[in-house]
Amino acid sequence: MPAFNIDSDWKIVQSNGPIVTVHLHRIPAATPSGWQFEGQAEYGSVRSSDFLEPGQGSVKGVRARIEGDGPGSTITLMINWSDGNRGEYHGTFSPFLPGLGSRLTGYTFDVRNPNSQATWRSDDYFR
Repeated sequence: MPAFNIDSDWKIVQSNGPIVTVHLHRIPAATPSGWQFEGQAEYGSVRSSDFLEPGQGSVKGVRARIEGDGPGSTITLMINWSDGNRGEYHGTFSPFLPGLGSRLTGYTFDVRNPNSQATWRSDDYFR
């Protein structure tokens, strides 16, 4: 098993506004060095009150892969949005904080428009 459990529902908070909720479950890995996941996602935008607007996007599918086994491990998520866009998310697990776990941080871009980029972080810690 990977060092951190992402086999759940969690949120990606993007620097450009959207908050993406992902629902992942583990699938058999194609390579011995990685853990693979699949699932679904949806997103909304942040208002000034920091609450989500109603879901503004849905997804056709999510695939994710973790490489490594502990802090510094990397994750890649490919999100195929129902509008035809494809988001590529790259992240790294932070050092483990006692009592909290490890947080993901990284960058994302739209595969069809690579100049559309943002940084992101997970809203929670993973153990």
